Amino acid sequence: MSKYVFFKGVQAAFSLVPGVLPFGLIMGTLASSSHLEFYELLGLNVFVFAGASQLVALDLINHHIPAVVVIFTGACINLRHLMYSASVAPHTQKLGLLHKFFVSYLLTDQAYAISNLEFERSTYTKADKIIYYTGAGAAMWVAWQLSTLAGYIFGSAALGNMSLDFGVPLTFLALVVPTLKNKVVIIVALSSFIISTFSHAMPYKLGLIVAALSSLAIGMVIQRMSQWRLRRSHG
Repeated sequence: MSKYVFFKGVQAAFSLVPGVLPFGLIMGTLASSSHLEFYELLGLNVFVFAGASQLVALDLINHHIPAVVVIFTGACINLRHLMYSASVAPHTQKLGLLHKFFVSYLLTDQAYAISNLEFERSTYTKADKIIYYTGAGAAMWVAWQLSTLAGYIFGSAALGNMSLDFGVPLTFLALVVPTLKNKVVIIVALSSFIISTFSHAMPYKLGLIVAALSSLAIGMVIQRMSQWRLRRSHG
């Protein structure tokens, strides 16, 4: 049963792999054009394993931004994983510390979305739910590693001397646009754009951090206000 559930997770993740491959190829190509060593890309892939954070980190590194700012910016981008982990946590209560660490390592947008949907509609035990999630997460991990490595090896040769300075902003634009599905997200996105534009001149790319934290705060305030209005209307 456990092996069957694992491969069910892998199979479900395959439906999202085509959406991951282009970003992995871009990441690998940017790493190659930035003269990142192969082992450095491999280390970034294995130890970070967060596409959006890796793309931003690479861009900041290319602009010679201090490591502390790079790390803090990546942490801000990944704050959404706190919500994901809070949702997965009830299924991991009986796991050991190392097992929990492994589960958290595989946490991605895609693995969470697939697994959360399956958790709601399946009759799996908590143990089998984690196995399913592990299958989905492992599939996304392999897809990301292979696509970034392919981009690193073949991307620069295919593009020649073409500049890839536009690669990071275009990639983030492609990531953001599909999420603009409700008023809160649109307001947060617009706020982030406006704040980042006015704070662009800040040293060490600190404007990116200011925009991220400010937008997060704005989103939280809007959510709280919406909940308060909903309670008031039912009160």
